[in-house]
Amino acid sequence: MFPQARSPMREYFATLEQLWIAMDHQHERKLFRWNNQFLLGTPEQQTLARRARTLLDEAAATAAPRAEKARVEFFAKSYRVTEFLFAFAQAQTLAPEQLAAARKHAALLSADPLAMFGPGPEGRFLANFEAALKTVTAGKTSP
Repeated sequence: MFPQARSPMREYFATLEQLWIAMDHQHERKLFRWNNQFLLGTPEQQTLARRARTLLDEAAATAAPRAEKARVEFFAKSYRVTEFLFAFAQAQTLAPEQLAAARKHAALLSADPLAMFGPGPEGRFLANFEAALKTVTAGKTSP
């Protein structure tokens, strides 16, 4: 899947696993329980989240064939959704423009041909994204 970008992508997935484990020890985390799913509560968690982005950037610079570049780009775009949710969960206040940018990015990701759950009739990805967004931004935006 990643012949040229094998090393940074392998480390990316290992970093995500480390992040998940580190976050899981802090709160009970269940799928679709958005109230604590994106809280980066320790410096270690914040470092791991940043490291994941760095590794995706390294992979993008290393990927060679067009198909490999597209796969790395898809993972990078997908992780950007997580970065939005991490940032929003940590924020005290948010501007409507920030939410609009996140929604626009999620819609573009949903339309990507590599997306498993696209914008079709079920729209599961966007529905889940909106549920998470609503929870992590509750009370943080001005009317």
